[in-house]
Amino acid sequence: MNAPNQSQCRRLYFIGFMVLLNAICTTNGFYLPGLAPVNYCRRADMTGSCVSEVKLQVNRLKHRGVRNSV
Repeated sequence: MNAPNQSQCRRLYFIGFMVLLNAICTTNGFYLPGLAPVNYCRRADMTGSCVSEVKLQVNRLKHRGVRNSV
């Protein structure tokens, strides 16, 4: 089997680039496994499927206190 020549390589790179560009342009969103989508609304419009409170979970909170300069 012969190795691809320069024009064949360019054609393959172009096709790969076009496929990648098409995938990027047609993507409307993404999904992170383990996270369920949530609809948020104002507190007055709150229903069972629409919440107004955002729950924030963090690993660690750092306290930036005032340093004592002696």
